[in-house]
Amino acid sequence: MGVGTLRRSTVLPCAPEVVFAFLTVPENARRVMRGVTRFEPLDPGPMRLGSRFLQTRVVRGVPASAEVEVVAFEPARRLVIAGGARGVDVRFEYRLTPERGGTRVDMACEVAASGALRLFTPLIAALVEREEGEHLERLAQLLLSPAR
Repeated sequence: MGVGTLRRSTVLPCAPEVVFAFLTVPENARRVMRGVTRFEPLDPGPMRLGSRFLQTRVVRGVPASAEVEVVAFEPARRLVIAGGARGVDVRFEYRLTPERGGTRVDMACEVAASGALRLFTPLIAALVEREEGEHLERLAQLLLSPAR
């Protein structure tokens, strides 16, 4: 299986609890992740370990939907959401660490392709870099916005 990983880090002037709370509101996925037009809960209740969502993202003008699932949920510390479709699996991991009166956010987006798509892993990884390279900058803007 071909794999590509995008890693980004930033320090936000918010407590880890505030960052985690923001990340676990499904509507915020559309605001943080470029191209996501829907992030619809498939299970009732708040986000938790095992929660599933239908995510629709427009990639190069074409909408693509996939079921994603919360595979790690450690309040104020770690959140991992993973899913895939059509031979491409994506895994977003956020690690939150208290730092300098705020929170260090380490984000990793891992993309794995299988079958014939393995040959296109570098291209897929470049597309993810273009789409999600400013992911944490958007998160910071939204968290620091008075109209949050």
